[in-house]
Amino acid sequence: MVHNPECKGMNEIGYSDDSDQANNTILFECYLGHDDPIVDIHKRMQVMYDAVDRAYEAADKDPTTLKIFNAPEFFFRGKEGAYILNATDDKSSRENGDCTELCQILSGLESLVANKKYQDWLFLFGSVVIAEAMPQNDDYDYLFYNFAPVYKGTYIQWSTRCCRELIAFCPDSPHRLRHHIGYDPKTADHWGKRFLVPKRYVSNMDFLTPARQYVGNLTKEVVSLKKKDTTAAYDSMVETSQNGQYGIVGEHPSQNEKKDDHEEQHIVDNPFWYLPFQLYYDTSMGNNYQSEIKELGYVLLEDDWLIMDNITFSIEICLDHDFPASRALNSYMYDNIMESNTRIPKSVETWDPIAEKNVGSIDMVPIPRHMAQISLVSSMGMNLKRQSMALANGGTILLQDGEKGNNGTMTETRGCDGWFNNEFDGGSELITRTILETPNKNDYRYKLHAAQQFVGLYNDTSDSTDETWKQQVRGFFSTAHHEPLVRVYETQHIAKVSNAY
Repeated sequence: MVHNPECKGMNEIGYSDDSDQANNTILFECYLGHDDPIVDIHKRMQVMYDAVDRAYEAADKDPTTLKIFNAPEFFFRGKEGAYILNATDDKSSRENGDCTELCQILSGLESLVANKKYQDWLFLFGSVVIAEAMPQNDDYDYLFYNFAPVYKGTYIQWSTRCCRELIAFCPDSPHRLRHHIGYDPKTADHWGKRFLVPKRYVSNMDFLTPARQYVGNLTKEVVSLKKKDTTAAYDSMVETSQNGQYGIVGEHPSQNEKKDDHEEQHIVDNPFWYLPFQLYYDTSMGNNYQSEIKELGYVLLEDDWLIMDNITFSIEICLDHDFPASRALNSYMYDNIMESNTRIPKSVETWDPIAEKNVGSIDMVPIPRHMAQISLVSSMGMNLKRQSMALANGGTILLQDGEKGNNGTMTETRGCDGWFNNEFDGGSELITRTILETPNKNDYRYKLHAAQQFVGLYNDTSDSTDETWKQQVRGFFSTAHHEPLVRVYETQHIAKVSNAY
């Protein structure tokens, strides 16, 4: 069993499918971060800004080429596994300077994309995990939200006035993050360019479950646990494993120097492991924030479909893409069965002669009869599934995974029935799917595109002996495996469809 030295004194996460087959070991990790969530967010935001900067430097500058930036799931979640949702996270709190965790994230990302050079960019900034403590008389202790912020780049007019809590985002900040208060009246506004993609299917990856090696039933996410409790859980698991039900991993809690009997006990259930399983995120409480979401200019992609600049996209988070969840594909198929009752957001822009500027808005339109021209997946420990792809002929799908540092590979095997099966192994994957028509059958063909360039965020090369990048991310992201890179792919043609909007 291999332990990441950065996790000393912390609860570790270990999965059987994280094993290093060559060395016959199980890898253990932890989720790093700062104790102060605001500092934690600022550091992660700085890394995201650096990644976008490097992507821009390497990207095609032709304004007729759509550039897509895709970051991995869980980029924003905090040391404890989720940032706390505060009731002041609304428009009025921003104006008053009371900008808490969620406001910090959204404001920072809004400022990042609000730049003339990003007008022909689409950004999928990984996902954000938020926890909301419920009232004592509620049926739940916590509600968790896992969602992806999506933006179309917008040109704005800058101001030097900054939110009190966003002082690190001011123009003179070393973080280079800036808070905006107004848009250039000669250009488009932000309306119709901000989206939130909620994750629907609950995965055990959504919860840290750091004491999984101590708790045999795997039903708890433990943020802090007293030594006597972890010892009892460990001893119980030893007894359980002797009955052949579970294996023992991890060291005895008495060897964990951080735990002592004075620490506060803080345990929340991991709903993925409930019997019966909690398969879906609850949507009823999230609906209570519809007005705040709308007021901030965001639109929820309820069905994982979006039309932007007359291009049809599907956007999914991790398990939502996995088979048989297949959220985007199933939304498309259900809509066919229900005779086009589903409505999806379409971003439109019209010239306002009175305001003398382009005004953005959203129309709710039927899902097109063609499938997605471009599909995006943000994941952690996932690979693309051919059974879940909702791609038009010649469509392209891009997956970015936060767990694997490798380029994706594709294997093609012939089944016993003579059909070819294509499987992908995850990491970073860019795939185009086409249809092969023959007199006897129609078949799908897949082309896996290799990255053309690898750009280190803090090193010009991927030299493992260079400590520059490790100094930049140490304490917030693990440095044990691979350097954070921007993968740049060759320009692809957008699939042509006959009945595009």
